[in-house]
Amino acid sequence: IGIQKTRRHDGKLKVGIFGEDAGPGKGPNYCKDRGCNQGTLGEGWGSGSAEFPYLLTPVDSFKNGFNDDKVVVTEHLDNKLDYYKKNPSVLKDQDYEMSRPTLVPMLPVRTVMSTAVPANDGRQ
Repeated sequence: IGIQKTRRHDGKLKVGIFGEDAGPGKGPNYCKDRGCNQGTLGEGWGSGSAEFPYLLTPVDSFKNGFNDDKVVVTEHLDNKLDYYKKNPSVLKDQDYEMSRPTLVPMLPVRTVMSTAVPANDGRQ
């Protein structure tokens, strides 16, 4: 990645993956018409949505892509910002510091209004 690496954990690089959008949530087909905001979102929601036979999450992709002999991946698949503010050691325990380039899976959504997700439908 072009970043100076500091290996503090038995010679392995420790990388943390943060945020519920990186993980599986309750599964890709948990909500009717995909009409909820939990875990990795594979598509928008509404009448045109489909059933997923599988959905590869960002956390699985990162874990599968890293060499286990060289990298330790820690998962923090939640959005508990207050917890991390009160427990900054969780963030500092990563070899990639927050001031350096960071991978942050995000959930951008644009969909039809046939299915409204509470507090996420864009209306005031």
